[in-house]
Amino acid sequence: MIQIDYIPTRRMAKLVTDEDTMSFIRNHFSVKNEGAFFAKKKGHRFVKDRKYAITPSGLFQFGMYVEIVKFLVKSQITDIKYTDNFKTYLKCGFGEFEIVNNLIHEERYYQGDGLKAALTKGRGIIEHGTGAGKSLLQALLIDNFIRLSGKDNFKCLLIVPGTSLVAQLHSDFSEYGVSFSHSMWSGKNPLQDTTVVICNTENLTAKFNNSPWIKDVDLAVVDECHGVNTDANLEKWLSKIHTPNKYGFTGTLSDKVEDQWKAFGMFGGVIHQKKSKELRDEGYLTNVSVKIIKFIHTSKPPSNEIKGYLKEMEYIYNHEGRNDTIRKLSNNIKGNQLIMVNHLLQGDNLRDKLKDNTNDLFYITGEMPVSERFGVIKKMEESDNNTTISMSKIFSTGINIKNLPNIMLVGLGKGFIRLVQTIGRGLRLHDNKEKLTIIDVYDNMKYSERHMEKRKEIYEKESISWKEVEINI
Repeated sequence: MIQIDYIPTRRMAKLVTDEDTMSFIRNHFSVKNEGAFFAKKKGHRFVKDRKYAITPSGLFQFGMYVEIVKFLVKSQITDIKYTDNFKTYLKCGFGEFEIVNNLIHEERYYQGDGLKAALTKGRGIIEHGTGAGKSLLQALLIDNFIRLSGKDNFKCLLIVPGTSLVAQLHSDFSEYGVSFSHSMWSGKNPLQDTTVVICNTENLTAKFNNSPWIKDVDLAVVDECHGVNTDANLEKWLSKIHTPNKYGFTGTLSDKVEDQWKAFGMFGGVIHQKKSKELRDEGYLTNVSVKIIKFIHTSKPPSNEIKGYLKEMEYIYNHEGRNDTIRKLSNNIKGNQLIMVNHLLQGDNLRDKLKDNTNDLFYITGEMPVSERFGVIKKMEESDNNTTISMSKIFSTGINIKNLPNIMLVGLGKGFIRLVQTIGRGLRLHDNKEKLTIIDVYDNMKYSERHMEKRKEIYEKESISWKEVEINI
């Protein structure tokens, strides 16, 4: 027999069973610790070889119960008892309700389906492809949740990555005509007594302990919730928020199972899903194709002179022929284009190469104020021949640019989330584009080729067609 309990003082669930069964379950919800070998070589003797989603005493993040129960049933373990504490914490949604939309925009059918699932469950992850309209769905969810709760002085914390998204979402809510008051808590904007507070993750990390208001919110909503996989502070602070009503929104979850477990543990399982491929097929997003360009270095230094990833990147970023070829490719592109780079060295070099182009050139780095970034986006929306070079960590997530028919990737790496989110920047419909064209550049060098193989796998998984050509440099 297995008992599943909820421990309020720890805000975690707990498995209670015999030792052998516990070991069986824990081993299933574990993965190899890839960093253990190198940590031990550095003298860290007590690093474990595996990572576990369940502690030896049976504690786990509450939202993981869905995956755990699925596994138990699949393993024909059906003698499962739930304590009253667990049942009480589980029942955090609404039994009967009517959805009301007083916003100026009508919801799409899949947004309505996602909203119903969210209000019924009371927690969970909504995975809608980038460009699906997650901010409108968030506004509808918060509006209906406040009304159905019937609570005075309702408090909602909406967490987004980066200061740009705080301002953008605050502006979106005003444009939608939401009924609740909302404010920005980011940088120089102090915490205000509004129904909804929109906060960036960095600000939350810095000010959580000095703001008891946060722990007692009635509803927590996290945009781009896959960030809980890589931001230990975000995971830490979210676990301290008392309410069971926690929702995560994302365009795509990580392809790593341990990252998925972290997201599930915090928010619960995926309660509604609408993939980018479906949205493209149904005409809610533009079509997309990829042109892969392989740069053939006809003469390059011996491998021992560019040994290691950083040395290879430095060589590539400083290669005059490569940067000249990228400039020529850029000059031949019609319409607005976004060139995504991963490192400042590469961005600086390309800016110098492209600054004499006839079209307008913008270069976005972390040092550019948020207001200026929005100014660039506005210019891109209002004209048709701009080139913007941007650090991928700034423009790969959450930025809305409809008038963007071209994206050039000149060294994006192999990360699943970053690539899919980057593609999402250009998938929104616009009268000036028939489709989104991705130009993905790589080199006949060790790490560049490895990363491209990973990106090709991602294109296949996302049902995005690609063709490859070679250019000698």
